[in-house]
Amino acid sequence: SPRDTVRATVGSVRFLVDYSRPAARGRRIFGPNGVLGDTLWRTGANQSTRITTDAPISIAGQTLPAGRYVLTTLAVPGRYHLIFSEGDGERERLRAALQPSTLSQVVERFTISIEPSGDRAGTIRLRWDTMDLSVPFTVP
Repeated sequence: SPRDTVRATVGSVRFLVDYSRPAARGRRIFGPNGVLGDTLWRTGANQSTRITTDAPISIAGQTLPAGRYVLTTLAVPGRYHLIFSEGDGERERLRAALQPSTLSQVVERFTISIEPSGDRAGTIRLRWDTMDLSVPFTVP
C-alpha cells in the first residue's frame, strides 16, 4: 500500500495527513461481509495514519487542540466514528460520528481528503470502495 500525504489549509489552520492507501482489489470493504466487517480500523495500511493541525479545530462540538494525532476508524455499520488519539494511539482525545453515504463509482484506493467549505469550515472525508465517510469541522 503506497504512502501518501494530504496538505490542506482551512481558514488559518494548516493540516497534514500522512497515511497508506490500500487497494480494494475487487473486495467488498465495508459492512458485515466486508474486509473491515465490524472492527476498529487503523484508517489506512502499514503504519498508523497521522493527522497534524497547527491550530485548534472544533469537531462535533468538541475542541481538538493543535497537535499530531493517530487516526482510527470504528467501522461498524450504522456507527462509524473517527477517533483522534495522542501518542501512538493509546490515549483517545476526541471521537466524532462519521456520516456515511454511498458513492456512485468505486474508489479503488483508500483516499483521505480535507475539503474547505468556507473560510472557517471544512470536511474530513474518507473514501474507499463505494463508501464515503465524512465529518465536518470548524475553525474557531
